[in-house]
Amino acid sequence: MEGAPAAPHPISASVQPASAGDYQQLEAENSGRRIRAAVRIYTNASLNVAGQDWRNGDRLVWDKAPMPGEYMLVGVSPWQSAVIPHYRYLAVLLTE
Repeated sequence: MEGAPAAPHPISASVQPASAGDYQQLEAENSGRRIRAAVRIYTNASLNVAGQDWRNGDRLVWDKAPMPGEYMLVGVSPWQSAVIPHYRYLAVLLTE
């Protein structure tokens, strides 16, 4: 059904804290709205980013410190090197 949440789909990825520059970029793109937490996700999986192709972004369920929770993918950059081509995604913590 269109608009219904998809079933969880495990992927292999490296998840790291976002940099200070990432936070500045995200806050600038969101009219200065404060971002509580953000992460970088490195993977070769093709994921949906919020706002691209009229789709909702995929979500990452992250249970690790310092800020466990559900993160929405909001940005992507291809990292297509000759060694290991992959993508770098930015995701922000969803607040209730």
